[in-house]
Amino acid sequence: MKSIITSLKVTASNAGTACTVIDTDKYASISTEIGIRPNLYDIIEFSTGMHDGLGSPKLPKLLGESAREECNRVVTGIIGRMHLGENVALLSNKEGKYPGLGALFPAIARSAERLARSIATGSPVVVRFHNDGDGSSGAIALYKAVRALAEKGMGVGGSVSWRINRGISYSMESVSDDAAYFSSYTSAEKPLVVIIDFGTSDESAEAIAYAEGKIDILWLDHHPIPKTFMKSSILEYVNPWDVGGDSNLTAGVLGCMLATALSGEDYSDMEAASLISDYSAYADQEDESAKSTAALLDFFTSNNGMGRGKKATPKQILSILDDDEARAEASRFISNAFEESIREGMQTMRKYSTTSGVPVRVVDFDKVASLGFGYPPMGKYSSKLHDRIEREAGKGTITIVIGGSYISLRISKSISGMVSILERIEELKGLESLSITGGGHNEAASIKCEPSQMDDVVESLLAALSVRPSP
Repeated sequence: MKSIITSLKVTASNAGTACTVIDTDKYASISTEIGIRPNLYDIIEFSTGMHDGLGSPKLPKLLGESAREECNRVVTGIIGRMHLGENVALLSNKEGKYPGLGALFPAIARSAERLARSIATGSPVVVRFHNDGDGSSGAIALYKAVRALAEKGMGVGGSVSWRINRGISYSMESVSDDAAYFSSYTSAEKPLVVIIDFGTSDESAEAIAYAEGKIDILWLDHHPIPKTFMKSSILEYVNPWDVGGDSNLTAGVLGCMLATALSGEDYSDMEAASLISDYSAYADQEDESAKSTAALLDFFTSNNGMGRGKKATPKQILSILDDDEARAEASRFISNAFEESIREGMQTMRKYSTTSGVPVRVVDFDKVASLGFGYPPMGKYSSKLHDRIEREAGKGTITIVIGGSYISLRISKSISGMVSILERIEELKGLESLSITGGGHNEAASIKCEPSQMDDVVESLLAALSVRPSP
């Protein structure tokens, strides 16, 4: 078996070198450990019957060095086996459901080819996904796609790291962590970061600037795009707002589209869960399976969802989704936690209204957290609480949930055209007396501030919304 080294990883093992090799005849990728210290692009040969796969201590024969041109030929052959063009064509079946999706196909196709090169060569990849059902559904679809390619010998999955992102930006801390992971690799492709469902804010500017030239970024999102956002510094930026769409085409769906472009497989289950989780207009509210999966994804990706502080990965999440008993137990806990938490909020909320008569409700999340469930997280709680308040009010409402350093805002679709939360947040950012960050969608947004300024920020927010105390 004649092969070319396409990725090397530093390990603590003295037995050999962890690496990815590509078979020059079969156009296949293999992750293994060999008993020599090769260089990138070295040509090696395993004797027939001598290569045992992952962890093999066998000593291959070194045939040559720096086969860069031949490496490109073989990688092209591996990607040809993936049939990316045919896979992207499968997405046309989704155009009827998501108007404007077709305009994103070129960017999705380019993203699929770039990711495919990393997977085929074992070059390092970090997939960062938002800690909710939308972000995680896209990540799970990608995980399944990578696994499917690896099972067919068209790539390896061991060089892909899956990381939850709990903020709304790609921070310097995150890019530094990613750079540390990448530093253990020498690879044919530049390190790659895939971002799903967060970060379309100017708060990511410093990290984007740091990554430019060193790290390629594929960015899948569906949040409104600030005019100053650094899209030109990102390899591929995929967002329906760029082509005249809106947030109803979720980032999780885009992740599923990218996964299909890679593997040719369908991920409708994750797609449906993403739509439910993010309150998309395209969601099928009669799909009980999707509603159950969405609730579980939101739970597993929360701070306490996986237990003992573990950071959930797609592999861990799937192990529970596929276990009927564990799934049922988690579903019972979720239902009880939500019901008790919403009851507390309804009983303790402060009631206001705008000068035009729109009900405004303010809830202290610290009181909800004191119930001790550790779930739901504030953002997801705000959405569920808002649904309950809206049903009881029988008309459009505004819900404000405060806790710690954050304010979570929800506004009914029926009145979102009259009250722009994002514009109000920008007004608050302009006040010299306050130091805040924030953004999101016009119907679901958040603000971050110093806890010592929380009362002043809430007061200013209420004033910006033309709120007066209810009688």
